[in-house]
Amino acid sequence: MQLADDGFIVVGYKDSFGSGGTDVYLIRTDRIGNTVWTRTFGGPGDDFGWDVLPADDGGFIVTGFTNSEGAGGDDILLLRTNGEGELLWQRTFGGAAGERAWAMAPFGEGFVIAGQTKSYGNGDWDIYLIHVSQDGDTLWTTTAGGKDVDRVFFVTTTEDGQAVFAGMSSSFRPLRVDV
Repeated sequence: MQLADDGFIVVGYKDSFGSGGTDVYLIRTDRIGNTVWTRTFGGPGDDFGWDVLPADDGGFIVTGFTNSEGAGGDDILLLRTNGEGELLWQRTFGGAAGERAWAMAPFGEGFVIAGQTKSYGNGDWDIYLIHVSQDGDTLWTTTAGGKDVDRVFFVTTTEDGQAVFAGMSSSFRPLRVDV
């Protein structure tokens, strides 16, 4: 993602260094792609970064999933850094069966995380949406889906403050989620 200073922030994952297994890998570059800093985050299991956004204080919000911490299986990971990439806090969301986050967008006074859950909902993998504050506190959650696999891979917001999601559904055609 390109930043206001024309530099870039990139998130992914890397398994060649860090705490163990696969770790979240956050990279900050200048406007021509020179590395300003890199950071890894994770525990003894596997930790994946899928989306990153600038925070309101110059830091960054990262989402993905982890099996290093949480309630069981994979859990949604949300972490916040300062402008230098130093960890300020992290949160996990999920139940015993497994959750994954693929995207997030600014929403209201915080962020909406879009992913999937096996712990909650109606079937196999269900759509899982989490609205969090700037501090990572849960404002609301919702699930959608049927007996088969339903997933969200993209989220954005409209000028009038609505959230728009895109993904796939094996349960319904078409599927609409109102939040």
